Amino acid sequence: MIPRLFIFITSFLLAPLSYAVNIYVAPVKGTNVDSGQLKTVHELIKVQVRTSPHHDVVNQENEADFFIQTHLIKLETYSLSMTRWQGKQKIMQGQWTASSLAELESTIRVATQETLHSTSNAQDAVLFDNNKTMQQQAEDKKLKGSFERVEAVRQVSLGFGPSYFSNMNSPDQAIGFLVGYTWNIDQHFDLGLRSNFSISTLHSDAYLLGAQINTQYFFASRDISPYLGAGFGYGWASAHNGPSPLADDTSGGFALSVGGGVKFFRTSTVSFSVGAELMTLFDRNSLGAPSVFSIQVAFHY
Repeated sequence: MIPRLFIFITSFLLAPLSYAVNIYVAPVKGTNVDSGQLKTVHELIKVQVRTSPHHDVVNQENEADFFIQTHLIKLETYSLSMTRWQGKQKIMQGQWTASSLAELESTIRVATQETLHSTSNAQDAVLFDNNKTMQQQAEDKKLKGSFERVEAVRQVSLGFGPSYFSNMNSPDQAIGFLVGYTWNIDQHFDLGLRSNFSISTLHSDAYLLGAQINTQYFFASRDISPYLGAGFGYGWASAHNGPSPLADDTSGGFALSVGGGVKFFRTSTVSFSVGAELMTLFDRNSLGAPSVFSIQVAFHY
């Protein structure tokens, strides 16, 4: 009787220690990584799960207490994203980087253990800054956009170039200046605030000032990318009061601009663009609606 009681008590006490958490390791997905490397990473993760105390690997998701999803991206370095799920609930998600395949192997060991045993994100959010190319930022956003707020890249813009007035009683050439602040929303869209000022090189009383919210659509995410842009805001124009005085030589109101051009070194921290833009005021002076056509070279940093 005593031996049986002893066996029962011992089994009862050791039962929690012998319980294994069943883990399903989903096939690893990747970007710029061949299928052979993805299979190797998949096997390495399963090995790490099996060697972790009280964890076991199962072959079916419906047999698992938890399952792990992994995504591997290869750019200049390797970026590893790993998520632990319990049903539809995300328990833990983290991101790790490795500079080489050799370093990736040890990174997988660390990432797997943290994913198995942590209940919160293992790493702080990576702030998106101008030290990363737009392609890297886009890949990071794919990894982090679903669960972390992403900060957009910001750039200051300064530009200048020749301008040409219409309905300003000053047909001579003018010079235009641009000051702006831009947020990179994604690979194809920029959103910003912009101020344009153009003044005649002959008539100092002929000038046009505009302040707008503008957006640009880029046709590619490469270093050299053509774009189309549009803006909406407020403009104020002073027409030249020459030998034939105008009844109303000033006007101000809402303004619309359209344009396009090419941006160079777009994926770098400093870039420049060459573009053309037409801005028109909705308000009219005695000649019509003032407008200015500008060709500008702009620097962005």
